[in-house]
Amino acid sequence: MNIVKKTIQLEDGRTIEIETGKLAKQADGSVVVRMGKTMLLATVTCAKDAKEDVDFMPLQVDYKEKFAAAGRFPGGFMKREGKATDYEILIARLIDRALRPLFPDNFHAEVFVNVNLISADGVDTPDSLAGLAAAGALAVSDIPFNGPVSEVRVARIDGNYCINPSFADLAIILIDAKQGVLVQTRRHARICALMGINYFVFAVNKMDLVGYDEKRFDEITKQIVELTKELELKNVVIIPVSATEGDNVTTKSENIPWYKGPALLSYLEDVDIKDENEEEGFYMPVQRVCRPDHTFRGFQGQIEAGEVKVGDEITTLPSNETAHVKSIHVGDKLSDSAFTGQPVTIQLDREVDVSRGCVLTIGSGAKVASSITATILWMDDDELFKGKNFFFKLGTKSIPGIVTEIEHTIDVNTGEEKPADKLKKNEIAVVKIAFSDKIVCDKFKNHKTLGEFILIDRVTDMTSACGVVEEVHTEESGLYEGRVDRNVRAAIKGQKAITAVFVDGVDGVNRGFVEDVEKALNIDGRHTYLYAPKEGEDFVNVVKHLSHAGILVLLLISQKQEKELEADKVEFTKDWNKNGRDVDKA
Repeated sequence: MNIVKKTIQLEDGRTIEIETGKLAKQADGSVVVRMGKTMLLATVTCAKDAKEDVDFMPLQVDYKEKFAAAGRFPGGFMKREGKATDYEILIARLIDRALRPLFPDNFHAEVFVNVNLISADGVDTPDSLAGLAAAGALAVSDIPFNGPVSEVRVARIDGNYCINPSFADLAIILIDAKQGVLVQTRRHARICALMGINYFVFAVNKMDLVGYDEKRFDEITKQIVELTKELELKNVVIIPVSATEGDNVTTKSENIPWYKGPALLSYLEDVDIKDENEEEGFYMPVQRVCRPDHTFRGFQGQIEAGEVKVGDEITTLPSNETAHVKSIHVGDKLSDSAFTGQPVTIQLDREVDVSRGCVLTIGSGAKVASSITATILWMDDDELFKGKNFFFKLGTKSIPGIVTEIEHTIDVNTGEEKPADKLKKNEIAVVKIAFSDKIVCDKFKNHKTLGEFILIDRVTDMTSACGVVEEVHTEESGLYEGRVDRNVRAAIKGQKAITAVFVDGVDGVNRGFVEDVEKALNIDGRHTYLYAPKEGEDFVNVVKHLSHAGILVLLLISQKQEKELEADKVEFTKDWNKNGRDVDKA
């Protein structure tokens, strides 16, 4: 089979490349779709014949992002073979809905479509290419299929339509007319507000199911107004719609004569999005250092705010050096200046300590810190505990970081702040994060790009949380400030370095019980050591060394050795059984 490539040129200069004949040759059809550095592999297989008594289209679609990582694969069998995430299931269903109507009515053979994300660049959204990849795999196969078909995200930015945009300025929140404002409505609105979105459309859907009742719409409007005041939302529009009947979706509906506002599409076409919080100064996170030869060293990136001109004095962060702009390249052309949104290469008049993740700035007020206080949305299935470490990604910088404190959660219904020691999926909380090195950041309200981040699980490479910076702690020491001590070693292991004392023969404790405790802690990812010293052994100093290594020590001693501890006035944790001798609580 020959390798065939097809390139699609978009109006904004980006390209989509489709290739077949190279990978997964044993499948009935396969394609690789690339856009930038985002790449997906789609394969399709089909049964030779339909099963007896099957009168429907048995189509199965799977979308996987588990292996999308920077050259790393998840460790641990359960993590590799775990169930699909809610997001993966959603994308698979969207692909299914697009493909299913394109098969012949009398075609009932089993068809399996698999779309796997191979790599992602964080710019081009992979899910918007998944439908194209799946349809392409079907189109190059012998399976009867009236395609191909594709799907895109479309946004209107500054009066122009943009395909597959990376950022959003307006949120559309759907509300069921029969149920009104629910917990998930409050959560979605709070998350959008957290991420800096200032324009909201509340689409009250399923108006046909309530008989297009104006009173019911007014009741929901009052609920939305209360929510708007509570979250201090700006630029809110409420539109009654019926998606199934098409009322007020693209054109005004005759079924809702009492509504005098615009239809949903008309409003989206005419809304004037303005950035009300103009960012101060100039700054550009460095994405790449360009050095084609020994005579040229340029710093490449996208200007996030402000304007820069040849001759301007620039400060480099975090090294805090100064230099003057020698030249500016916009694309392959020299320019005297550049402004917000432009990708540029900036050459300075002298050598400075700058690499990927550094920031070039002029009067932006950007700060250098080793720890921050942030509001995060926890998105992982596993719970978050204090001491867990992640890769912290902000702008172009990615460094190890640790959640050192969970200050409180935020109730999505009332906004009430509640004390917490752990976070569950979809909960919002204020936390404190310490870093392994200095990082350039700022409050989200001051600079969006320097104030928004994600937390990446160091084992699975999945995004565990997203968040915004609330406070920057420039005076506090980071994770590796000064010498590496017990706290640093323990933090890297995602735990506290404590020693739990178990006295053999007291409260039914024996070695078997302590072994069960250690097994439970190891399953939970803790670094432990079960230490049962012999009589006369100097176990106190041994335990101190283990503790300095950041290990969670399970010390099994006799009653005689316990008296030695008391005589030496050594304090270890002895209240491990305050909740009973349940291994999971020990």
